[in-house]
Amino acid sequence: MYVLTRRFPSLPLEKGCIELAGDVLTFSEKCQGRYLVAKRGVYPSSEPVKAVEELYIAEGPPLRVDLVAGKAEESLRLFQNFVKAGLWRELASSFYAAASSYAARCHYCTAVVDVAFKKPIALENVISKSSRGVGVSAEERRGVYHIEVVSIPGHSQRFKEVVVEIFHVADAIKAVKFGTVAELPLTLYLSQSSNRGDGSTKFISQPFRKLYEDVLHVSTRLLIKQLS
Repeated sequence: MYVLTRRFPSLPLEKGCIELAGDVLTFSEKCQGRYLVAKRGVYPSSEPVKAVEELYIAEGPPLRVDLVAGKAEESLRLFQNFVKAGLWRELASSFYAAASSYAARCHYCTAVVDVAFKKPIALENVISKSSRGVGVSAEERRGVYHIEVVSIPGHSQRFKEVVVEIFHVADAIKAVKFGTVAELPLTLYLSQSSNRGDGSTKFISQPFRKLYEDVLHVSTRLLIKQLS
């Protein structure tokens, strides 16, 4: 994958050059190449590219630019099979921006991340820090950890922090998606209960169907918990 950032803004072609000027791509006859290649790590290059159909802009949430169709869209594909080697930190802020952007608009927040760790204890530390309103689960599959992070309304900031921390401690990101289908555990709701001191009954709404792209499908059922 070819990636442009403010520090690495120009991709030379056999004929012409693609340059990033602020948030806009421009085309010029020639330039001094300075771009990133994301493949088993992130590395700088200045060599002309023979043919390119797509590239990524990593300023803010990552943008995938389809040069053939002439369109751009936010895409986490930049972080599929993302290995932390070379200049990977040049792209880390783009992942953080994507997590922040999603957390700012999600109601029920969900993320699925497949990662590899050299030291799994790092993941245990993340899970142990999961807080009220945010749930983290992990399953190891042939050396890759399948992690699901979910949160209920009012906890998107902590959701974002957990997702960013997973990215931070992982050695490689195999796959990542926001707004995926997920089951919200009942404990997320029960943990919200607090003692009112008057022995009153509090109604807690628990989704019993799944979420998709931040939209709750079907309805909820009401559970009654006696507070004393």
